[in-house]
Amino acid sequence: MLCFRGIMQGGGRENINGIFPYDVAVRVLCVLAVGHTSNARLLSQLISPTVIVERYEAYLNDLEQRNMMAGDKIPNKEVTAATLELLRALNTASVHRRWWYFWGRASTGPYPVAARLNGEMWCRCLGDLPAGTREICPDGALLFADTLSESFKCGSGNRQLGVSGAGKS
Repeated sequence: MLCFRGIMQGGGRENINGIFPYDVAVRVLCVLAVGHTSNARLLSQLISPTVIVERYEAYLNDLEQRNMMAGDKIPNKEVTAATLELLRALNTASVHRRWWYFWGRASTGPYPVAARLNGEMWCRCLGDLPAGTREICPDGALLFADTLSESFKCGSGNRQLGVSGAGKS
């Protein structure tokens, strides 16, 4: 566990901060976070959900500038699904319920990640999912995305990135 913890502490930040391409990094981090709750708990302490959404937005902007909105090597819908599943896993790991009314830290509610995200950025990037994402994304991640989109009041006109085939289907 100690060796793995060191890898996660060094690698988690580097993966998301540009050492590896976002499409590769998010899939690796997603597998780690979904694979075990202790991994997700550790990642939730190391990586801010805001950074994940910022990197996702930068990834989409980069694809748009290069006219490759379908994705470079990995289809955009897979990157979006991995991003949503990673955020959902970090959210699940961050949920805390107080067992005793006056004892311990306060309960977080069901979506603590939402409190740490910028609603405008969420709506721009993930308010409308790219075509095909709903078919490959796990139900829990879709429920998470839909709930956050509703809580941030994302409208159909909020999406500013030109992802081809964007829209909830």
